[in-house]
Amino acid sequence: MHRGHSAHLRSALVQALHGVCRAPEQADAEFGSKGPHSDVWCFAACMLHLTTGQPPYHDLSQHQMLTAMIKKRQPEIPTSMPAWMQQALQQCFSFDTAARPSVPYLHQVLLESWRTDDLSITE
Repeated sequence: MHRGHSAHLRSALVQALHGVCRAPEQADAEFGSKGPHSDVWCFAACMLHLTTGQPPYHDLSQHQMLTAMIKKRQPEIPTSMPAWMQQALQQCFSFDTAARPSVPYLHQVLLESWRTDDLSITE
């Protein structure tokens, strides 16, 4: 693994363990119950961190992040990402847990993108 990628992965995992990548329902029960859909939010948060080098809501304090979640403000997704990735992340960051995609669906999206070589991300 490329040294830079390894550092990003380590950083993303540390952030996830410290709660930056928690789904809204993990931070406040008013958003619904925890479940596999919570893992989908966390997956998207890790993907965003790995592709941008910044965790979701990186520009906000913990209090501001919770306020953004209460106001149902999704994390910013760079327009430089491929359209398929932007769409997948927007779905994963849905505050309606039932509207988040399933893991098998995300797996299929990633496989199709891999096959079409549309995994490029521009800065």
